[in-house]
Amino acid sequence: MKAEDIYKMCKEAQATRDPCIQLELCKKLMNDTHLSDYSDNNYLSNVIAKEVLFMLHRLAMTGQSIGKCANSEAQFILANYLGMGSLGLKANHKRAFQLYVQASKQSHPEATYRAGVCYEIGLGTRKDSNRAMVFYRKAAHLSHPASMYKLGMILLHGYCKQAAVMREAICWLQRAAQHATPQVPHALHTLAMIQITGELGESTSMLPDPIYAVELLLKAASFDYAPSQVKLGECYEKGTIVNPNESMSIYWYARAAKQGRPEGALGISTWYLTGTLNTEMLKQSDTNALLWAEKAVSTALAMKDDGRGVILAKALYTVGFYIEHGIGIEAPSPEKAAIWYSKSAAHGHKDAMDRLKKTQAKSIPCLAIEKRDLHKKSRCIIM
Repeated sequence: MKAEDIYKMCKEAQATRDPCIQLELCKKLMNDTHLSDYSDNNYLSNVIAKEVLFMLHRLAMTGQSIGKCANSEAQFILANYLGMGSLGLKANHKRAFQLYVQASKQSHPEATYRAGVCYEIGLGTRKDSNRAMVFYRKAAHLSHPASMYKLGMILLHGYCKQAAVMREAICWLQRAAQHATPQVPHALHTLAMIQITGELGESTSMLPDPIYAVELLLKAASFDYAPSQVKLGECYEKGTIVNPNESMSIYWYARAAKQGRPEGALGISTWYLTGTLNTEMLKQSDTNALLWAEKAVSTALAMKDDGRGVILAKALYTVGFYIEHGIGIEAPSPEKAAIWYSKSAAHGHKDAMDRLKKTQAKSIPCLAIEKRDLHKKSRCIIM
């Protein structure tokens, strides 16, 4: 594509005075030419960015005919670029917030949600929890899945200086679950966990429903939501709320591990410790058990979220436990195990702290334990 072609397409689109045609061309140019790789030194990307921004500005600021409002989708897109400081624009959170609010006036669901986020964290405007709730509620009534989930969680836990209202929270979570998408599957998992634990029964008159919980988990897992995949692997392994199923447990653990979830790798590790007992799906392998435990450590280290500490501690402890008992290595090594236990203890694992003290006191015997018997004892310890 040449610069002349870009100019011609943009001129033809503007001549139609149809905002839909112009907006579609903007999106096509942005998608086809990967403007995320915009560079001042790239002449073609510079031309495209200039033309796209020109059309977006016109669509976002004025209607294309008398009595027509500015285009809310153009306002939303332009706000995104201003918020990120891309396409050669200088980051301007205040202007981005203003555009989100303008788009919200035309009931743009995502822009309304973003305006709520800006108020919640004070980005481009003052921090105001009550105003954030106004926008979250508006977006939720526009059937925006993330807003319905957000509103449900706020009312469930009393975030944003709001009083906890359990019944309303559950209503919004249920609506969010009905509108769940691969991008926003969180409400499915949250509702499933509430059903499994029954923790809100007294506050909401909700009765635990294991069948419904499994349906929710399966739907979330089908959207590749890793926490639900891990939970299904655990349920099928232990036979909680479902009948035990080795194949299904391994399948869901593997799906989660493929996405880089350390919990899934740990689940596969413990299955390798004995192999499947009722089928021949997976043969026992101490070597693979240790390798998957080490994979859990590496994937936990690669995680960027704040909650990685717990699973990282568990993965480190598991590797130490295997090495202490000679699983996957030639001989037990309490000294090497102590290194792993110390790392696990540094992340707050209590059992690692206890075993580290015993190791340092040289009071842990090198136990010659039958691997299958060890697995039965260890599954409740390391998982």
